[in-house]
Amino acid sequence: MAEGQSPNEDFTLWMTVAVLAMTTLAVLVIVIFRLAIRRVMQERERMRQAELTHQQKLLYNSINIQERERQRIAANLHDELSSRLTILKLNLHQLKQGDTEVTGQMVPLLDETLRLSRNISHDLYPPLLAELGLVETIKDYLLPLKGKVETEFHTNQNGEPPQGEISLQLFRIIQELIQNVLKHAQASVISVQLRITTTYTSLLVKDNGCGFKLSNTKGGLGLGNIESRVQLLNGLYRIKSSLGKGTSTLILIPHG
Repeated sequence: MAEGQSPNEDFTLWMTVAVLAMTTLAVLVIVIFRLAIRRVMQERERMRQAELTHQQKLLYNSINIQERERQRIAANLHDELSSRLTILKLNLHQLKQGDTEVTGQMVPLLDETLRLSRNISHDLYPPLLAELGLVETIKDYLLPLKGKVETEFHTNQNGEPPQGEISLQLFRIIQELIQNVLKHAQASVISVQLRITTTYTSLLVKDNGCGFKLSNTKGGLGLGNIESRVQLLNGLYRIKSSLGKGTSTLILIPHG
């Protein structure tokens, strides 16, 4: 005991030191605990991001394989089937000098078969996309539909149109959406609106058909394919529909 210091003063001093030590220890425990929680959360986020990246890679590979297969089939249709049909048509024209009833019926049938072959080939892998771009390819795709439904196409372009993978996936989305309308909507009008800015491309497809309940579409109507393609492009995807009031689908794809 220090000289001149009472026992009470010693006790108070030791209590003060003990409280400070316990407080410091408690603070250290809290800090360490919080750091541990933060590390756990960071690790969970890292694992979540890794899983998302993995899923994105799987999705890209899956769609890429589909596109390569489509391209292969389209090339075979063009190179093999179409060329043979063309040769057959030329031979029939030569035979038509006798103008028999059979050859007279076969020539228009071959014309229709050639047209269908070209349409299937272009649907599988549109050649205009690389040559003329997305806008002209959409116009070309909508043109044959005019006998089935009324089509409207509007563009608003304030930036460079998307190229490459974005362009191809957007066109595939349009194909899926329009085929859904033709198969299920009983619509008389289809409207396609494409807006291109410097930062994003938006696509709005609307119809005046029968509509549907969104709760009944899980896994159906080809919407899974559309959602996968939008996800591949890091985009947003919204559908509005109700019975008897048609359907509108908005796709928003960021650039870069």
